[in-house]
Amino acid sequence: MLEIARESSEETLIETVHLKGSLDLRSSFDFDRFFHKLIQNGQCFFVLELSHLEYVSGKGISSFMTLSSRLKSEGGKFACTGMTGEINQLFSFLGLDQELMIFPNLQEAFFCLKKYTHEWKDQLRKLPEIEAEPVLTRSSELKRDMKKKYEKTSHSTNTAVLTRKKATTINCEHCDMKLDIANHLGYYMCPGCGHQFQVHS
Repeated sequence: MLEIARESSEETLIETVHLKGSLDLRSSFDFDRFFHKLIQNGQCFFVLELSHLEYVSGKGISSFMTLSSRLKSEGGKFACTGMTGEINQLFSFLGLDQELMIFPNLQEAFFCLKKYTHEWKDQLRKLPEIEAEPVLTRSSELKRDMKKKYEKTSHSTNTAVLTRKKATTINCEHCDMKLDIANHLGYYMCPGCGHQFQVHS
């Protein structure tokens, strides 16, 4: 059985996640779902506090690596701290101490991740500007707000147009709004829910 508790910090953008018990075949699904939901909501930086984690199976190790890969694709990171002797030896034996960021205490883990959150914020400031008005029909209130922000409306649809150039249509992972984005790499922001995401290809 695995117990998961979290502490949020709006100031640092870092979530502290406490794991207690065993991360095995069964509980790894709870672990994966927990972080999948947070990442979908735009959270990309975590400190995993493992002082009460008693056991990690092969599937649990796989969950750690999957989380690392997913966060990397989103521009995020996670750090581990508080490992007990047996868990620490396991990670060292598998070479994970070279793959993951492992620290002896929370303070050092936070200090390291803050550097990455600052870089992430800098990248978000370089988001492409919206050239065309997003015309939304998801709610009348939201539609009125967007009309105040942008002056011209050419048609009524639930598609938010982010560029006048040739575009590709995708769905926002957070609110499922249709977005037309330019065919180039970069960071974008959904005008419907404010979710920020990166286009890799």
